[in-house]
Amino acid sequence: MLIRQTLLFNSFDVVGNWWKFKEVISPFSRLYLITEGEGWVYYNNQEFHLTSGKLFLIPKFTFHSYKCNETMGHFYLCFLDEIVDNIGMYDLFQFNYLVDARPEDFNLFKRLNELNPGRRIVNPDPATYDNQNTVLSFSQRMNNQNFSEFIESQGIMLQLTSRFIAENSIEKTPNLQSKAKLSKVYHYIDQNLNKKITLSDLSAQIFLSDDYFSKIFNEIMGVRPMEYVNRKRIERAQMLLVTTNLSICQVAEKVGITNYSYFSTMFKKYTLTTPEGYQKLHSQI
Repeated sequence: MLIRQTLLFNSFDVVGNWWKFKEVISPFSRLYLITEGEGWVYYNNQEFHLTSGKLFLIPKFTFHSYKCNETMGHFYLCFLDEIVDNIGMYDLFQFNYLVDARPEDFNLFKRLNELNPGRRIVNPDPATYDNQNTVLSFSQRMNNQNFSEFIESQGIMLQLTSRFIAENSIEKTPNLQSKAKLSKVYHYIDQNLNKKITLSDLSAQIFLSDDYFSKIFNEIMGVRPMEYVNRKRIERAQMLLVTTNLSICQVAEKVGITNYSYFSTMFKKYTLTTPEGYQKLHSQI
């Protein structure tokens, strides 16, 4: 099983009571290691209290808010995770999002910063770095590393990400194998999000009846097949709104939704904001 990650931003920072941002949603994941002070992050109807010695993960496309009342020192890294064998990292495993850091994690962050200088977020307002030019330019920098530094950086990011994988993910290895058996389905969805996709199209990929396929898919993924397709459509729409200059109507067509009203309704269902609101939030400053 192979997971690739693309580093966007990393550094160390101390934030103050100005670190208060609401309704943030990004096409990349954030990982923090808290060294001093405290802060709070809110998402999925949960409050996470960030204190010294904690590691914290915010998955991509997660609608969240955060604040700091006084000060909080922290290492951070922001990354894109690439789909390998057409299965996303967050599809494969269950994650704990707030965990205790290990002593070696501090050294891992320091080494990552040594290998990847110049990736500090200058303006902490998400609206200033969740945009097309910034995301693309920082993702391209890793491609310019020598191979040794690239491999070491990948290893460090994977080690840090591994801290969050829940134990029951490991215990459910058969379920992971079952997910892998759906790889043809994932691949079909990924390659055809710009088209109409039916339940019969998906079940045909692994030669099952529609009803039986729907049952198996729901048991393995915890969601019905067409619901999964809709989520993937909106994830891709979010990425396109951030990383391209396409209009909202063009983005809707790119993800296989020709009815703009329906696209807007579905987008708001999954992101809690409209496509216009999302695009405005992430417009380049």
